[in-house]
Amino acid sequence: MQNKPTVVLLTNSYNQHQSALADALFRRLGNHFTFIAANQSMTVKTIGVDFSVSYLRSMPQEGTEFDDCKAMIDRADVVLVGMAPERLFSDRLKKGKLTFRMSERFYKEKPTLRDYPHQLAGAWLHHRRFRRRPLYMLCASAYTAADCGRFGCYPNKTYQWAYFPEVVEQPDIDGLLNKKKHNLLVWCSRMVPVKHPEIPVMLAKRLAEANVNYQLLMIGSGPLLPQTHKLIAENGVAERVQLLGAMPNTDVRRYMEQASCFLFTSDRGEGWGAVLNEAMNSGCTAIASHAIGSVPYLIKAKENGLIYRDGDLDDLYAKTKWALEHPDACKAMGKQAYLTMKNDWNADVAAERLLALAQAILNGDKHPDLFANGVCRRAEKLEDNWLHE
Repeated sequence: MQNKPTVVLLTNSYNQHQSALADALFRRLGNHFTFIAANQSMTVKTIGVDFSVSYLRSMPQEGTEFDDCKAMIDRADVVLVGMAPERLFSDRLKKGKLTFRMSERFYKEKPTLRDYPHQLAGAWLHHRRFRRRPLYMLCASAYTAADCGRFGCYPNKTYQWAYFPEVVEQPDIDGLLNKKKHNLLVWCSRMVPVKHPEIPVMLAKRLAEANVNYQLLMIGSGPLLPQTHKLIAENGVAERVQLLGAMPNTDVRRYMEQASCFLFTSDRGEGWGAVLNEAMNSGCTAIASHAIGSVPYLIKAKENGLIYRDGDLDDLYAKTKWALEHPDACKAMGKQAYLTMKNDWNADVAAERLLALAQAILNGDKHPDLFANGVCRRAEKLEDNWLHE
């Protein structure tokens, strides 16, 4: 093997959740790294994404370009697979070549007995039949390892992972924190059922009834926007809650940098939730549902954020009220949130640790356990009911 392994990142599309990691891998590997977008036309541009990077290849369905990309996938020392057809990487598994899958949790809806046969068949077809192959799981959710273990997939082969949006380094984080409006809360998501935009409105009503000083900004649009407008009016919080609609990410970050707290109210259907990375990077104290895939990995309760039991409005209210009434503690958690992103959960750390993990496997260690915490630590099977505080 060469001093630098050849690495391919294979997934359906190249976007803002993938570009920072791809850049970090390219900085370390140069032309030994290739990103293959298996289902994306490079003529369709995405705002904020640079499609001119030299490592990026688009893979058509057939033809010479398809054959070239397929050969790169087969030859590479290491392949990382997101969403992509298994036919593109099954040959390398048969040859015993190292492959990592990257996945959010498998079962975003709570499984029932009726689901069992279908889920068992799916687990076998896509995962368990490869359990003796050098196929590993990078868990882009704290709940992925437990979902894998439900049917005996990836035994001792699951590792903590994430989405890695760009981390903005603040020249003066203390100055930023001192300028924040302590009574300002921000919520940012698509207004769809899994995000529960009704929850911050009900929280706003509870805070107003308790005479707590606050303002809430809700950023985003979607099918539940009219219903959210109506709910705000019905609950008499129109003077406290402002709907700002959808906006560019740079503007979202500007509002996050002004706010002391970020409300994250999604349920278990939120596979990862990269908006949490961005809020913590902006020095916000996140108050987040325990069911969100990123929360158990990123938030250490009462150190760099607060975690409430999913669906428990009383718990969310109590923790939000406490944060608003304890500005010094809130500021301290916001600083630790920023440092968590700056020092631990970012694309550079992920690239460095992933390459170390891959090298250990290539050197013959089938189940390396290199890191005590954070990215690429061995992922434990975390069940949905883990929050007991």
